Amino acid sequence: MRVFILLVIILGTVSSFAQTADTYFHNSSNTYIYGDSQKALSLVSEGISKYPSNQKLKDLKKAIEEQDKQDQKDQDKKDQEKKDQEKKDEQKDQQDKNKEQQDKQDQKDQQKQEQKAQQIPKEKAEQMLKALENDEKDLQKKMKMQMVKGQKVKVEKDW
Repeated sequence: MRVFILLVIILGTVSSFAQTADTYFHNSSNTYIYGDSQKALSLVSEGISKYPSNQKLKDLKKAIEEQDKQDQKDQDKKDQEKKDQEKKDEQKDQQDKNKEQQDKQDQKDQQKQEQKAQQIPKEKAEQMLKALENDEKDLQKKMKMQMVKGQKVKVEKDW
C-alpha cells in the first residue's frame, strides 16, 4: 500500500511537470503577446517537436513568423524613411549654408562697390581742393577789406 501511494505521488508530480500541446500554445501565445516573439517562437517550436500533429501550434508558429516578417518590413521601411529624411535635412542644411555664403559674398561685393562709388577720382579731388583754397583766399580778402574800411570798435577795458 505504501508503495502504491508513493507511486501515485511520483506519477502525479511527473504528470504535473509534463506540458500538453495546449499549454505550449497558451504559453507561447502569452509570451508573444507580451512582446518576446523570439522566446514565443522557441516555445512553439518546442511544442511542435513534442506534438508534431497539433495544428494549433503549427498555425501559431506560422502566424508568429509572418508577423515577424511584417515587423521587419515595417522597421526597414521606417529606417529608409528616416534615412531619406536625414538626407533631405542634410541637403537643406547644405543649401542654407550655400545661400548664407552667397549672401555674405554678395554683401562683400556690394560694400566694395559702395566704397568704390564713394571714392573720388584724384583729379576731381584736386579740383575741389583748389576751389576751396580759392574760396578761402577770396574770403580772407573780403575780411581784410572790411577791416580796413570798418569802423573803429570801442573796446572797454576790463582791468
